[in-house]
Amino acid sequence: AHIVLIGSAADGVTTAEVRGMVPDDARAAVSDVAGRTSLEVLAAVLGLARACVSNDSGAMHMAAAVGVPLTALFGPTNEHETAPLAHAPMELLIHEVSCRPCMLRECPIDHPCMRDLDPARVLASVRRMLTSGERATFGLLSPGDRRIERGDRFTVAFGIWGALNCRAGFVVED
Repeated sequence: AHIVLIGSAADGVTTAEVRGMVPDDARAAVSDVAGRTSLEVLAAVLGLARACVSNDSGAMHMAAAVGVPLTALFGPTNEHETAPLAHAPMELLIHEVSCRPCMLRECPIDHPCMRDLDPARVLASVRRMLTSGERATFGLLSPGDRRIERGDRFTVAFGIWGALNCRAGFVVED
């Protein structure tokens, strides 16, 4: 198995730290491409993946859109408002704390909603995604659960923090 760490240039310090935690004998199987992909290359990388683990981000929505089985981690964001709408096999993982969803990028109490999400739950979800053998079909769901089909004309706007958001009028049919 090969692991590819993705993210923006700002995520590079974190992805380098994660790669550095991998034992020396396995580090060659981990590529860090944070900040070095265009959106097109990111879509291609995700399209080749057998599974994806992501926080609520634009990359999470892209992974779902290209059909990769997805373990999506929700901390401060609201999974009912910003979960992917594509038909990818996915599990949304949250750790309930009284302050979530707060929608804060910077947390005054060190993001217990993310920090306390049990890594064993994440690993179990990834294993389920890897064994599911499923891939998504083309199409997103609109607010009324009507499939947006290939050839439909629509405009997509990106919501908070660049996350694809097709609810609350963010998808407007032409």
